[in-house]
Amino acid sequence: MIGIEFKLKTSYEKILYDILKNINFNDYQWEIVEEEIYYESNPERHLPSQLSGRELKKEISDNGDYLVYFLNLQVYLNGSKISHIETYDDFVNSDCELILLFNDNEFIEIYMKENELKEKILQNLSSKGILYEIKTRENDGRTIMMV
Repeated sequence: MIGIEFKLKTSYEKILYDILKNINFNDYQWEIVEEEIYYESNPERHLPSQLSGRELKKEISDNGDYLVYFLNLQVYLNGSKISHIETYDDFVNSDCELILLFNDNEFIEIYMKENELKEKILQNLSSKGILYEIKTRENDGRTIMMV
């Protein structure tokens, strides 16, 4: 398993927090490579490209509901080297632990290395009743890690 994918038409809600909620945010650096997120209370608001765990958690849980149209969120352990990731092999050979891709507010892909992040995210999805398909090298048609 290299990741998962699911289709979920979202509305203004806290979907990122629902996916990531039981992760220790402070253990990680959060790198936003691409984003188009609309906050219900402030549609002009944009996330910075790098956030601490505390900053990201506040953004996705305390600042009201939002609509994620496009997102490329990369997660690194604190102190890790941030890499430019274009392909799955770039991901595998980097310090990046997870890549979360939202496309067209409906298609969500999560690429994960074997670690505790994977367990917690799968648990979060199950608790929300979100069904997902497992991605393998054989069935994954993605050629670049961008949205």
